[in-house]
Amino acid sequence: LEALEQELADEQARLAKTQDLLALAEFIREIIRRAGPYVTRRLMQQVSLEAARLFTDVMADHTARLRWEENYEIVLEKGGRDRSFQQLSGGEQMAAALSIRMAMLSELTGI
Repeated sequence: LEALEQELADEQARLAKTQDLLALAEFIREIIRRAGPYVTRRLMQQVSLEAARLFTDVMADHTARLRWEENYEIVLEKGGRDRSFQQLSGGEQMAAALSIRMAMLSELTGI
């Protein structure tokens, strides 16, 4: 009976450790879930900055600024005026889309 009591106590101690680990894992999961939007926003900012640099190089126009916004809209600012992707010429659209894709590829390959 004493041996069984000791075995029970050992199993209860293991159960307590397992429950502590489970609680820690749940806490970490929750932190990661909450961090998702912040990580996404920061990644999009990095992609947007790199895309802007690529766009100005491709178009040889350093007065324009390309932005990839949080709603995934591509906007070109030039001369203090914002133009949406649909308002851009075909060449500007192609350069903007390729700049975003190349910047995404550059950022995501590092991950």
